[in-house]
Formats: sequence, C-alpha cells, structure tokens
Amino acid sequence: MNKGKINFKYWKNICLWIIAALLFYSGIQNYASMEESNAAVIELYGTYPDQKRAEEILLSGAKAEEFTDLCFVWNGGMTDLQNPEYVRQTQVAVTGVLGKASLYDREGMALDENDQEGCIIDEKTAVELFGSRNCVGGAVVLNDKTYLVRQAASWNMHRILIHPDAKDTIYTQVLVRPAKGQSKENAASGFLMSNGYFGTLVDDGWLENLTPWFPAAFVLLAAFCIQGILGRLVKGSRYLRWILTAFLWGGCLFFLSGWITFPYDWLPDKWSDFSFWPEKIQKEMELFRWYVMLPKTAAQAERLCAGMGCMLKCAAATVIMLIAGVW
Repeated sequence: MNKGKINFKYWKNICLWIIAALLFYSGIQNYASMEESNAAVIELYGTYPDQKRAEEILLSGAKAEEFTDLCFVWNGGMTDLQNPEYVRQTQVAVTGVLGKASLYDREGMALDENDQEGCIIDEKTAVELFGSRNCVGGAVVLNDKTYLVRQAASWNMHRILIHPDAKDTIYTQVLVRPAKGQSKENAASGFLMSNGYFGTLVDDGWLENLTPWFPAAFVLLAAFCIQGILGRLVKGSRYLRWILTAFLWGGCLFFLSGWITFPYDWLPDKWSDFSFWPEKIQKEMELFRWYVMLPKTAAQAERLCAGMGCMLKCAAATVIMLIAGVW
C-alpha cells in the first residue's frame, strides 16, 4: 500500500514537472519574441501636424547637424480591404506613416519612404485575401485606391500599413529615435519643444523591467527543488553535495544575469533623498495609466502580447512547481 502511494506521488510529481517545464518553455519563447523598442512614441494633443507640416519637419530634420529619425503616424480606423482578382475582402485597421516606417515596426523596413503605391499587410489578412502568405506583388484595393503588397508581416491583428498622400491627413502620433546615450523621455521632450507641440510619451519600459522576473522566479524555485533532490540522492559525501550545490547555484545565477538588468533610473542621486521613491512610483504609475489608455504602435502591441504571455505562463509554471512540492 505504501509502495503504491509512493509510486503515485512519484509519477504525479513527474507529470506536474513536465507540465511546468512546457509552460516555462512556451513563456521563454514569448519572452524571446519581445523585440527591443528603439523609438520614443509620442501621442500628440491640442494641435496636430497635417501632411504639409509633417513633410516640413522631416525636411528640416534631414538638414540638421544632428539628424534624428522621425515617423509620423495616422490612425485611419477600420475599413474593408479587397482583393479584386479573387473577389475577396476583409476588415483591417488602417495605419499611415510618413518618414521611417521601421520606427513603427521592424518589418516596416519593407516600405520605402517614397513608396506611395506599396503597402504591408499582416499574414492573416494575406491568407484571407490571397490564400497564402506568399503574396508579395499582389494588388489590394483600399478606399478605391490600389496598393501593391511589399510584405506580409507577422502581426497578430488585421492591419495594413501605407504612406498616405492626402493633403488633409492629420497625424496624431510621432515616433522619435533617441540619439546615442539619450533617453526616450528626453528625445520626446526635445521634439515637442523644438516644434511647438504638446504630447505624452507612451512608454512600455515597465513591461521590459517587469517581465524577466517571472521566468526568474521559476528558475529559482526549480533550483531549490533540484537542491532538495540532490540532498536526498547524494547522502554519503558532504563535500560532493557542496560542490554540486555550488555548481547548481552558480549556473542559476549566470543564467539569470542575462535576463535581469537593474533599472538605474530607480536609484536616487542621494540616498538621503527619501522623497525620491514615492515620487518615482507615482510617476511610473502615471506613465502606466497613459500607456493603457493611449493607442499603441504595432510593435508595442506585439511586445505587450508577448510579455503578458510570458508572465502568465511562467507564473502558472511556478504555481505548478509549488503544488508539486507541497501536494
């Protein structure tokens, strides 16, 4: 009877550990797919640049001594996208960009700055309209204008990216690439002050700082479990157990050092400044609320989905490991 209980507990723990490992592996895949954001996303309010003004800002920026990459974004809402050849249509979110499309999303590099006839669509839209992801060169019709597909991007929502040419186009977002050593906040404030606009930085730095702690929690818990197993298996030699434990935690810390990076902007200039922490937390909470409320670029939406997937899966894997150790 006792042997049967031991075997049941053994196989139960094995199954739970396998489930936890699979969830952790899937979470790490989500974490690996989080591309580093290389642009400050500014949501404008009050006054907005039209097509002519946006082109003037881009031209003056190109002539400046310290050239800064810019991308103006126009959100055109949802509309029907058609494939006249196969007589198919689907609804997509329309996004127009003026300037460096690669700032909006890495895959925007396929759309040249002066390409008024090209567009980028997501893979799901490509399959619905063309029956395949291989649709480069195919024609689609958007608001009675024909565009040629330059690339099918791996976005998780139906979207088309174009260069708008209408003179009455109003841009509500600006993406700015910070200079080397410059923070996104300083890059955003520099653009707003130099061009006379008002706006809010839509920053997802909280996601980049928070996400790695979830897989780290699983790795630490797994290391504790492995240490307990080693303690039961290696009973004869205390020194061997110490050596194996040192290798275990050394490898664990080396593994985590590639993930966890401490945000140095959370350190006060003076340790006696006790008001720093409450003000910093209040500021970060305000940025988080703005991030939740305001529209996001395709890259930000993809990062958010990947980050949330990583956190949920690694949290579930950690809970399952705890259950396996207690039950």
